[in-house]
Amino acid sequence: MIEPTSLETLHELHADLLALSESRLLNIERLEHQLTAHIKDFQGLLDRKPRSGESRRKLETGKLELEESYSVNQQFQQTALQVADDLDIDELDAARICLEAQIDSETSGRSLNICSILRFHQRRIVLLDCLRLILQFADDIEVSDEQGLVEGFRGVVAEVVQAQDPSNISTKYVARCFASMLDIKACLQKLMDKLSGASVIGKELQPELDETTEYQRMDYSSASDFELVLERLRTADKYDHLLLHYIPTLTGYISHFLSPGRRLSDARALNDRILSQSEQRPWTLTYVHAAIRAWWLADFSGWLSEHRPEGILQTQQEEENKQRTRQFSEALKDGAFDFILSLSADVKSADWHDPARHGLRQWLQRKAPFLPQDSIRFAEFFHDALEEQVQSFIEAFIQHMHEVLRRLRLDEDEQRQLSNTHDHELDLERFIVTISFSFEGRPTAAREAFWDAPDGALLGFLHWASRRASTPLVSSFCEMLKALSEDQQCATFAHEFLLDEATPSSGRARRTHSLTWNQIFKELNFFCSKIRDRPSASQTNGPGKPSIDHVEMEPESFLMLECYLRLITQLCEQSQPARQFLTQHPSFHLTDLLFQLTSSSIQPRLKACAFATLKSLLSHKTKETSEYLWTALDVWVSGGFSPGSTMPKPASTDFVSSAARILRDLGTGFEEPNSFVQFLHALVLPYDEESGLRDGLPFPENLGASSRMPGIEPYVDFVVGQIFGSQTTELNDVIQARLLRLSCLQFITVCLESFNEDLVVFANRSNVVVDAAIETSNLQTYVMLHPFSRVMEWMYSEKVMGSLFASIQQNDAEQSTSRRAPVSNASFSTFEDGILNHLSIIPDLGLYCGSGHPELVVASLRLLEKISASPKLVSGPSTLGRGAAANKAIAALQNDAGTISMTLLHVMESSIDINQGPESPEHVIKIHILDFLIACIQSSLDQPSIAHLILGFQCGKATLDIGPASHFNQGISLFHTILGLALEGYEGEDNAASSWLVSFKLKCLQILKLLWQSPLSSKIVMNEMRTNQAIFLLFAKQQLIMADTRFDGLELVDAQFLPSDAASCLCEFLTQRSITLQYVSAELRQVSSIRMPSLKQRLFAALLGTTTADDGSFDHASIFDLFDFMDIEYGSPEKPQVFIPAFNDIDLDVCQDVSDESVPIYNLGKVKDLLLLRRSEFFRSRPLPPTAQEEADVNKQIMDLIEFHSVDNQVKLIWESRLRLLQSWTQVLVLMIQTGDFDGPDKTAFVLRTLQTILPWLENNLSNVEEATELAKLAKCLIFTLDFDSDSFKQGDMGDLVSERLHVLFQVSLQAITSVGANPALKECFYSISYRFLTGMSDITGIAGVHQRPSMQTIRAAGDRFVDIVCDDAYAGEPLCRISALLLLSALVEMAKRENVNDAVDALARLNFIAILVDSIKNMPTDLRETARQDVPLQLSYCHTRLLLLRNISQTRYGATAVLNAGLFNAIQISGLFATDTDLGVVAESMYDPEIDDLDAVKKHWDLLSSIMRVICASVLSRGSQNEHTLEQGRNFLKENRLSIVEVLKKSAGLVGENSNTSNVDELAEAYMLLMTVTRFLEGEKQQV
Repeated sequence: MIEPTSLETLHELHADLLALSESRLLNIERLEHQLTAHIKDFQGLLDRKPRSGESRRKLETGKLELEESYSVNQQFQQTALQVADDLDIDELDAARICLEAQIDSETSGRSLNICSILRFHQRRIVLLDCLRLILQFADDIEVSDEQGLVEGFRGVVAEVVQAQDPSNISTKYVARCFASMLDIKACLQKLMDKLSGASVIGKELQPELDETTEYQRMDYSSASDFELVLERLRTADKYDHLLLHYIPTLTGYISHFLSPGRRLSDARALNDRILSQSEQRPWTLTYVHAAIRAWWLADFSGWLSEHRPEGILQTQQEEENKQRTRQFSEALKDGAFDFILSLSADVKSADWHDPARHGLRQWLQRKAPFLPQDSIRFAEFFHDALEEQVQSFIEAFIQHMHEVLRRLRLDEDEQRQLSNTHDHELDLERFIVTISFSFEGRPTAAREAFWDAPDGALLGFLHWASRRASTPLVSSFCEMLKALSEDQQCATFAHEFLLDEATPSSGRARRTHSLTWNQIFKELNFFCSKIRDRPSASQTNGPGKPSIDHVEMEPESFLMLECYLRLITQLCEQSQPARQFLTQHPSFHLTDLLFQLTSSSIQPRLKACAFATLKSLLSHKTKETSEYLWTALDVWVSGGFSPGSTMPKPASTDFVSSAARILRDLGTGFEEPNSFVQFLHALVLPYDEESGLRDGLPFPENLGASSRMPGIEPYVDFVVGQIFGSQTTELNDVIQARLLRLSCLQFITVCLESFNEDLVVFANRSNVVVDAAIETSNLQTYVMLHPFSRVMEWMYSEKVMGSLFASIQQNDAEQSTSRRAPVSNASFSTFEDGILNHLSIIPDLGLYCGSGHPELVVASLRLLEKISASPKLVSGPSTLGRGAAANKAIAALQNDAGTISMTLLHVMESSIDINQGPESPEHVIKIHILDFLIACIQSSLDQPSIAHLILGFQCGKATLDIGPASHFNQGISLFHTILGLALEGYEGEDNAASSWLVSFKLKCLQILKLLWQSPLSSKIVMNEMRTNQAIFLLFAKQQLIMADTRFDGLELVDAQFLPSDAASCLCEFLTQRSITLQYVSAELRQVSSIRMPSLKQRLFAALLGTTTADDGSFDHASIFDLFDFMDIEYGSPEKPQVFIPAFNDIDLDVCQDVSDESVPIYNLGKVKDLLLLRRSEFFRSRPLPPTAQEEADVNKQIMDLIEFHSVDNQVKLIWESRLRLLQSWTQVLVLMIQTGDFDGPDKTAFVLRTLQTILPWLENNLSNVEEATELAKLAKCLIFTLDFDSDSFKQGDMGDLVSERLHVLFQVSLQAITSVGANPALKECFYSISYRFLTGMSDITGIAGVHQRPSMQTIRAAGDRFVDIVCDDAYAGEPLCRISALLLLSALVEMAKRENVNDAVDALARLNFIAILVDSIKNMPTDLRETARQDVPLQLSYCHTRLLLLRNISQTRYGATAVLNAGLFNAIQISGLFATDTDLGVVAESMYDPEIDDLDAVKKHWDLLSSIMRVICASVLSRGSQNEHTLEQGRNFLKENRLSIVEVLKKSAGLVGENSNTSNVDELAEAYMLLMTVTRFLEGEKQQV
């Protein structure tokens, strides 16, 4: 991570100032501190030390003495010198900038020279804007006074702006600003000369140089002294970007000098100074001087009306008024209004100018030029400041220059009466269009200035200007009214204004009335009837009057029609009353007129206006309006509105040919097809009143059914195939091509997004009758007619896909010059096939991620994510790129990976405006970068992916590596940035967590987890994290969860916790800790395996609560403290009462999203859709429509159910997160006990502390089976690890504590066995714990000083039910559970034998379990033969455990009697185990594999026989030598199995077979010999002989 520098802290100051201006500043103290810290920066803003020989010589020595001492090489010196030359600054200052820019160069991939220049200008721009905001706050009490900062801002201004020597003008701040602007102009001229030189010699600028040039052109300053500004404007030789920056300063000074309290004499002197025109000091740009004079005269006239001295003669006053009128008229003749119109229009930043409005401006603006098209955009605050000044001039002119206005109107009328064919002066029209530009996009200002004052001068001006207006004036007036109608309220005012009928007067009907709706209707009908059948005239876009070929048409008629339509469009879009009035007018049929107009031979621009008006009728779209327009459109396409007809004709039967002709003619050029596509886009948009279910069609189902297949396929084919696939590639204008593609893509997007595929799922899997519930007649019709399928067919077309990728790449030069012939009927089978032909979009998408535009970055990352997950794109060799990667996406990205990686690194390291928090664009982009990396790595865990490449790894075919000179090896890769964010991430204030901060850190950790867990990258990542001390930084920063810990401001017990984002914050907090502990486990394994004792010692100390660092040690939460999360418990929410019968039986399980890594949760979007379907089904099934109350009740029921499932999801996720964290926590404890170098007492202490931590929860929460299982596994590991010896238990209080804790654990185990029900895994743990406790405690029996707990009494307290359950599990449980239960029973029998009681045997006998065990011997061969070969070892263990229990039972006389009485010898005889050849035993048969040696299987058979023999021997010995019946049974057994016994004895003696590894045979032979001895078998044989 980089350390904050001056530029970074300036960005923070700027962010805080912006936050203060928007009333969202969070930390006032930080702002005050930053203001104080940057005073010197503001004071030095205008200081620029020139280059000097002394500084150059110091730099060339290679030793720099700045804030610190530096040694610099020759390359750095040359770079610093180049920067000093380019910026004309001191060489040492340039070196300082280069030092600061080094990190920028490393992270961005740009050269140090470029980064230094960019950093210099970035710093100046941020400083300037900060100073502008400070000046604004110092004078704006409303914004900053309530924060108590006004005096502070004024103090900063005083320190920065006030001159040290007021008598010396050179020290004035304004003069210094002016001098800086001259420097800037010289700098810009230097850049222009460089550009011109490159253009002359035909040399292209390097991309970096071009970027730097553009950046420097954007760096300019602001104001100057009034006289200096006037002088600068007088000598200006061209209208450019810089000149326009003087205007707000000039007009601001005018307002200042004409403020209340100024002396009349001073104002008159300034009046003479501004209006003077000297031949010795002429103005180069006369229109600029004319505009200044007009501006001054308007404000000066208003000032005089309020400050005129008493006693002035009326005649003198009138003479002065006449003089000012003459002066103003002279200014107009010199182009005053032309320039003011240019100002108000050029200040607006737009990539695209409306052709109709641009044409109107070109026609009016004749004496002043346009700003060059390549000019840099103006800042928003500058635009606002200038437009406010223009609006002030407009108000002053209207209020105080009545005579000028009147003369303008009269002069124009007189000129038109004299001649109707030559050009007339159009100053009034220019002024009105200036109003339109000035108030455009400022509805609040328009409402306050015009509409909120019924008796105001501005509204009066509207009434005056609309009366007896000429055609040009009407056109301008419509543009003005359109600009004054940019929100609903203003548009409604404008509509009511047009409803106001004026009294007719003499003259031509269409010119004598005020402009009203009726007048507009009449003129539209009149002109449309005249031009419908005329051939198209070429559109004139140059300055001057439009060219019209037909003399009977008034010159400006087409322009007026455009303005009428544009005004109607604006009012329909914004005002419902206006839209309703126009669509329901009884005599004026707007829709028919528009379709008739578009059927005429008129200019494309006018047709485009007509389609735009049709589109406006769909604002706040209703089904009735949409279906009407679809029907009318279908009639129009079929030729129903052809020229010569006054009424629409029915659809032509030859629809295909007619539609093909009309749409083919429509698809040429730009304006007409673009407007028509936008009209279609509005038609396919969902209705405004739609529920959001997306279950209807945006057109009538029977549309076109009389002449073709119903639907809108012809229009889809036109937009996607004809326009998007072909026409956009034929446009030479880059901007036009982009805009047309944008319109088509918007249409395509709506067609795809409006299709609800879930309806098909609901129809197949839910109990809702979808056909009866949806808006369309049935689901089949919906699927067949929806434009989704037709659009998708086109998307696989080669030409459409080519246009789509061209839209992504945005290569201007290629787009405007390259033409690729379309392949007829070419198509792709999958979308990936298309990408394979356009792999160059992959690096383009990566580079877009550095654009800083959140929506573009998010879209690029999502597409990259899809590409990285595609099997076709990530497999198979590629010839692209230089690497040997098998991944096509990697190969395509190889050459640009470094640049993209450094771009993303720079984005990830950018600071976030803490005042905006999660809404900050920087944070949004960072989150999506992390999401992309996570998804990309997850989709390719065992293979390299583009995520690995971007993170800084070198990708081979199936391996990852680190280059010796790579950014990764230097520690400045994207991986290291993410690692740093994970280690240093801030989660919130103390004892609090913010969801957006927790989520951000969690995503960083998830990336690291995926990398360290993958075999592909584990070694590299683990080593790198270990180098960065990751385990200590992560673990030591773990925050404990207290009762008052707040998540998103809410405590855990807050009633609003679960329904809010705080619940998600808690889940992610727990998941974050879980990942940290998983990393601890991974590190423990590695540290133990690679034998790093010192690191291992530090790690164990950290886990126990103390971390040792270079600067000492510190305490923090230990692993035991981190068990705090187990106190978090939330019960399932109570399901709301269902009071609507229709929702009783609805099955919402179909809405669950099932993931392998998470619990099933409800997709709330699908839940809402299904509930809405059921609501629709319920209402449609009723004969009467629902009442308002019924609808409200149903909607409330839906909201209740959605809220319930939302909370239910949160509860499930919290429990799931808790379980995963518990698993991670127990894994750490298990590894600590397994890998720790504990001696006896230390191990005992560790076990004791762990038991003390987990036992209280385990004892009271056995009902939570999953969590209890995890803790039981840990307890099992602990008790099996503990050494039951004197060292562990004979330690004073420690021994007693251990004994007491173990006894409690034993009690809990007994309780769990009887209460947890059928849960084999949990029972197996508790059986094992109980077994180990009983056997372990038996080992320490008799050790002096060890306190023995009454275990037998504890078992008796558990009751007979305990033994019943154990026996049931031992007989019919799961395999592992059966074995553990049998071991526990064996331990119980052993314990009873030690205490000389028969309780255990009696209990087993009571349950007939001994007989069952004995009887099971009969089936051992059968069971083994029927067991799958891989399960035979487990089945053998089960057999041995049963026999072990029988042996333990048989070791007492009482038990042996029970075993023998159960038929032991009979069961053995029936089993046939001893009668089988030992070399071909049953175990060998069940485990036979022809590919492996079966010697091991034979040995296992011998082991089984040995176990049985132990039971026999124990029984015979326990019964005693006096029990002749038992001895006889033993002898009979030996007789019956004589052959097999002899064979075993021979093998044991080495008489047959191999002698190697005969321990199994020896055991069996010893058992035979023991039985022979006890039964005196050989003596009996001798007697018989």
